[in-house]
Amino acid sequence: MIKPVPTWVGFKFSTMKILRVVKKYDRDVILHLENDEKVILDYEVFVKSRLRKNDEIPEEQLSLLISENKIHQIKRTAFKLLSRRLHSVSELRLKLKQKRLDNVLIETVLDELTGKNFLDDYKFAEQFSEENIRNKLWGKGKLKAELLKRGIHSEIISQVLEEKFPESDNLSNAILLSKKKLKLLSTRKLEKEKLEYKILSFLYSRGYDYDTSRQAVSEVMKGNV
Repeated sequence: MIKPVPTWVGFKFSTMKILRVVKKYDRDVILHLENDEKVILDYEVFVKSRLRKNDEIPEEQLSLLISENKIHQIKRTAFKLLSRRLHSVSELRLKLKQKRLDNVLIETVLDELTGKNFLDDYKFAEQFSEENIRNKLWGKGKLKAELLKRGIHSEIISQVLEEKFPESDNLSNAILLSKKKLKLLSTRKLEKEKLEYKILSFLYSRGYDYDTSRQAVSEVMKGNV
């Protein structure tokens, strides 16, 4: 809620009178002020302000109200995006800026959402990693690159990847991915060396290191000799 602007003895604030209050659609309210000025507020912001027709509102309070309304709009947009999926702080910042919202107020909203745990880069990195390991069998390198793109700090990435990649699971995923690739390539009647090279290249593209890729290829090629 906008706090009333205090008045002091001997000092007068410039005020404006609210001539009319008109509800627009379901979400907005138009305040018709003196001098033919209009201010459009979100209905929720207007209700919290407790303003009514014929109220005198100081210009300073009006400015604060407009700022609060902008923050409310940014929050509404942010929650709409977050309702679809988790976002990193960097991702959400970029999407809000693309909508040409106030940069300073965006940071205010991001700080608030982070403080209230609506935004959490660790949780995002954890979920993002789990989904792509399970669904796409990505390796460490691929996940690290994709998380860096999304603005996740390197310390968080290291912590999450250490938890998500026990050595045995990492090799098992690489073997499973190699078997799938081998099956796709089996109809092409490639020489063994070319077949191994293609599977290795495929594993590298999915973020597996050289040693893990070599072990996986060696394992799947045993039954293909």
